Amino acid sequence: MADQSPLTLEERIITAVWVHERPHSGKTLREVFRDFLNIFDKVPPTKATVLSWERKLFATGNMKNSPRSGRPKTRNSSSDETLASVERSPKTSVRKRSSEIGVPKSSLHRHLREDIQLDP
Repeated sequence: MADQSPLTLEERIITAVWVHERPHSGKTLREVFRDFLNIFDKVPPTKATVLSWERKLFATGNMKNSPRSGRPKTRNSSSDETLASVERSPKTSVRKRSSEIGVPKSSLHRHLREDIQLDP
């Protein structure tokens, strides 16, 4: 899964290390937040977020998200196929196009409306 955080991986790692080093540096969380604001020129995340970053980094050794359970989304790849199909034969019905490209009819409706801005 792609990372969708508004903060970069570098910002999260540095902040997690600052939080982890607090007992040795003598800094408070407020001072860590002030440093974050001064260095990255962004509003610092919440206390709970920063503490979870610190736990995650020092428990697993990385900050990337774990793979999610469940069926993976196929919307992006099938949207390209849908667009190509519409360009080839714009008059084909949704039902026939669905069987041609192997995408469920409900997903095809969603692709046509949201991704291609067509009214099926």
